Amino acid sequence: PCTTWGIRMDGNEHSTLYERSYFMEALTPLKHFLNENEQIYQNSKSAAEVGIYLNRETQICDAHAYWHSLHGMIQLLIQQKIPFRFVDTDEDGKLEGLKLLLIGNVRLISDNQLERFERFAASHKIVTTGESGRFDEYFLRRRPDKLKAFLTKSNVIHLMDCPEKLHPDKVGYYGRNYHFFPMPQDGRAFISALNSVYHYPIEIKASPFVAIDVLKNYRGERFLHILNYDNTAACNVDIVFDQKPKVRVFAPEVLGCEDWEVLKEDGRTWIRLKNLHTYTVVGIAK
Repeated sequence: PCTTWGIRMDGNEHSTLYERSYFMEALTPLKHFLNENEQIYQNSKSAAEVGIYLNRETQICDAHAYWHSLHGMIQLLIQQKIPFRFVDTDEDGKLEGLKLLLIGNVRLISDNQLERFERFAASHKIVTTGESGRFDEYFLRRRPDKLKAFLTKSNVIHLMDCPEKLHPDKVGYYGRNYHFFPMPQDGRAFISALNSVYHYPIEIKASPFVAIDVLKNYRGERFLHILNYDNTAACNVDIVFDQKPKVRVFAPEVLGCEDWEVLKEDGRTWIRLKNLHTYTVVGIAK
């Protein structure tokens, strides 16, 4: 059983969005899939190597400064098929497993968190933009020399002009709810900086409406989750691995891909998912 909320966009705001019988019929194949493949999801955690940083202080006191950068980064990473996770609290362990941290115009950063970032940058990469770190968590201006010492570290790239930022006037709203995000006008500069310090070893060739995520279960097995969120057309998805891992495809009935093929050549593994409707998972052996 489940409940959902939705916004009607056809002028019938006072009518039911989903008829229960149709909704349950659509979810039944997914229910069976989850029951049959619970090992994929049981105690699973993100295995993404890229993190997007945000914190409570910024969301409460300075959201207007970072919100368009946050959603611009999300749009760019989805478009580039790069899995990511959020680093949304300031605590030890949140940066574990990451190779790259993105800080998009987060102006309020505590001294303790900045020290964590400095330790992280000793062996990993950070891309920060705009006025990130200009203030501490109390909105007190940080000493310029202390901030400069962080921004000029060899593993830190600072993009002052926020190329990841959405243009505020081009975000589409329906009433008070946003329903359209444009791509950042200068997004290529941000992706170029990202690509200069990070390479994701799995290449995805697919429609712009295909997004991916990577999780690992309690046994340490990794699973690539592939979602086609274009509800008007199925599409083919090509997945290219840098190496030759053992892979297995899990596709729910109706909602998954119609078929798939696996090829190994030139030291790489290729998978083609044919006519992906909505959702399919690829298991990657350790």
